[in-house]
Amino acid sequence: MEILLTNYNPISKEQLKMISNEVRPVLGMIGFDNINQYLMSEYSTAVTEATGETPTTWKTFKQWKEEGSKVIKGSKAFKVWSAPKKVAKKDSKEDDKKSTYFFTCNLFCEFQVEAI
Repeated sequence: MEILLTNYNPISKEQLKMISNEVRPVLGMIGFDNINQYLMSEYSTAVTEATGETPTTWKTFKQWKEEGSKVIKGSKAFKVWSAPKKVAKKDSKEDDKKSTYFFTCNLFCEFQVEAI
């Protein structure tokens, strides 16, 4: 099934930060353990509304490629937070001067890929 999900508007990193800050205080009350669980629930709902089917597999562009699939041209990624990463400050070479950062990760569901 090839669906571009053209009604989906990808969110920017700034929008992702805003959503995360709004949802974080109430995560437990709305039944989620973390921000990404909440985001994936929202994304799954959007895909289900667009396709009539619920996505079950979400992977990065690289993961789909390694599996022998390609993301359909024009498909829009769904943005979530990556696992935390320790990054050294520019002017420091000491391990204790590392800060933890969350980068974004772009995911595609099975309806956005095709076999190569």
